[in-house]
Amino acid sequence: MPRYHFHVHTSVDARDEMGCEFDDLTAAKASAVKNVRALAAEELRRDHSLSLNHSIEITDAGGKWLHTTRYSECIDVCF
Repeated sequence: MPRYHFHVHTSVDARDEMGCEFDDLTAAKASAVKNVRALAAEELRRDHSLSLNHSIEITDAGGKWLHTTRYSECIDVCF
């Protein structure tokens, strides 16, 4: 099973050195969306603000970029 790494880019960058195994990139992307929403909720609880420019970058085990999941793509803002 392929290993994917999720590098978080917020006000502080956090590299995922261990990674996680998923059946395919589609499953890894779905996990990234869930992680974005969890991280965004935590940021709102902690800081009472959120930057939609933050993202999670997915790479393969060799470090090759595969996809970027942006907060702005995962969160609906209603006024």
